[in-house]
Amino acid sequence: MDNETQNDDVQTTATEPATTEEPPQSEERHDDAQQSDDQLGEGGLKALRAERAARKAAEQAAKAAQQTFEQRLQALEAENAKMKAAQFDRRVTDAASGKLKTPTLALKLADVSEDMTDEQLVAAIDKLLKDCPELAAEPASQGGEDPFRFSNHVKSTPQNAHDMNALAFANMVSSAINR
Repeated sequence: MDNETQNDDVQTTATEPATTEEPPQSEERHDDAQQSDDQLGEGGLKALRAERAARKAAEQAAKAAQQTFEQRLQALEAENAKMKAAQFDRRVTDAASGKLKTPTLALKLADVSEDMTDEQLVAAIDKLLKDCPELAAEPASQGGEDPFRFSNHVKSTPQNAHDMNALAFANMVSSAINR
């Protein structure tokens, strides 16, 4: 008899309907929404319309803000790329200064890339000079150059320009005093 009650329990569990409910179809939801809208009355409908309009306005504002953000991001990325290119150009021309007549030619003629180290840039410029010796800078004349002037040996920056002007002024004052 215990066997029979056990079988009855198994059969009842197999035939019981599922307890999970299926969500109503979208049409049913829409009908329910219309019925609840009708039950709200005039004031409730007005508030509901205002809420929906505010939500749409907020969505449009968020979309506009996203577009503005993306445009600013693209502009900043473009500016960053320009700055990196200018920095690379400066690295190459600094490495080529004193070696080439026109250091900017190193950008066009030497096999250089942005991921190269300064030593690799110098090696590429040296290879260019080996292949095209006519591009080499002429050696500075020893007799006519003032050994105290360092304008040809220092990279040009605003502070260095100030220092060079101060040195030139000091040289003029000392030569005027020595007369």
